[in-house]
Amino acid sequence: MAYHDTLTGLPNRTLFRDRLNQAIALTERTSKLIAVIFMDLDSFKNVNDTMGHKVGDELIIKVSRKLSESFRRSDTVSRFGGDEFLIMVGNLKSTGDVSKIADKVLNVFKTPFTVRSQEIHISASFGIAVYPFDGKDADTLIRNADIAMYEAKSRGKGQYCLCTEDMKEEIMLKHELSNKLYRVLENEELILHYQPLLSTKTGEIRCMEALVRWNLPDYGLIAPEMFIPLAEQNGLIGPIGEWVLKTACSQAKAWHEMGLTKIQISVNASVIQLHDSNFITTVEKILKETGLQAEYLNLEITESSAVKESDNILSTLQGLRKLGIEISIDDFGTEYSSLSRLNHLPVNRIKIDRSFINNLFKSEKDQALVRGMIHLSQTLGLRVVAEGVENKEQLEFLRKHGCDEI
Repeated sequence: MAYHDTLTGLPNRTLFRDRLNQAIALTERTSKLIAVIFMDLDSFKNVNDTMGHKVGDELIIKVSRKLSESFRRSDTVSRFGGDEFLIMVGNLKSTGDVSKIADKVLNVFKTPFTVRSQEIHISASFGIAVYPFDGKDADTLIRNADIAMYEAKSRGKGQYCLCTEDMKEEIMLKHELSNKLYRVLENEELILHYQPLLSTKTGEIRCMEALVRWNLPDYGLIAPEMFIPLAEQNGLIGPIGEWVLKTACSQAKAWHEMGLTKIQISVNASVIQLHDSNFITTVEKILKETGLQAEYLNLEITESSAVKESDNILSTLQGLRKLGIEISIDDFGTEYSSLSRLNHLPVNRIKIDRSFINNLFKSEKDQALVRGMIHLSQTLGLRVVAEGVENKEQLEFLRKHGCDEI
């Protein structure tokens, strides 16, 4: 029981590590290779949710048997836990053999599994690390195969990915940045840049969007798409988001005192912040401390969070609107089910994603989509902002078709 999985009877992670370390010791003196495969079933949660955990368990047993039958007795197929499997294939002559191993795994999922007279179609994503190139001990090889598996998952279902130096370097960089992120406020390393939203009719600045940058010594400016996901993972998005909001509101109040009385400030809000039960109170407190009136604050939420999280964040958005704060949907047009949700969300603005504006004169379809988004928004009584407007032709097209701001 200490070395085998109780559900499938396969070796567990403890026995897998032991066997992998033994294989490494035997292979050290040869020029042979060992492939370590970290595999995860795609959308397995859907099976549990729709068919029940007993069917899920039976599917895991079927998958484990089929995997075991596909490999040699000298190889090791183990269950790492949940719907994750680890496979070790030794005695490989060249890296060319690795792709053959990958094909073996993919073939396991080409035909459906029959559980309780039902056919279940399921795929798997997996990453491959190769000894000695991707690590010289069991833990390193498993970790690098795991890194490659997540890269495979990001590319879609039923994919595999070989571990590369770039992947390992990126993970090391993220790890280093994640550690440094804990001191970012203490060291005063965050700065805000401001991007204007202009009226298409008058050309005047209506709003300034606050864009956070991390000015890290020895690295330079780090873009939010690199560090915001890390902040969300390690629980720092709350204090960082609060700093951004307070700094932006203070700047807007300063502009008002200089006579720029019509300018709003726009700040991005993470879905994690919107889930925080204290978020509305925090916003109220910041408005009070900075002296900014609520009508001059606009909070932006991504379309993906509006679509996927709308039921969970609806009361928060309604509470913010009651304060007089405006709400915008960012990156509009990048999610499929957004139109059905739009009517139920208390939003004032939509921001058409820059990808549509970039392709405006490359495709008639993109022009039709932009016209359609503008018309839809006007019908719903929403203001429309086009992101990433870079030239006069784009501006004239948007102005002609009634886009409010750029």
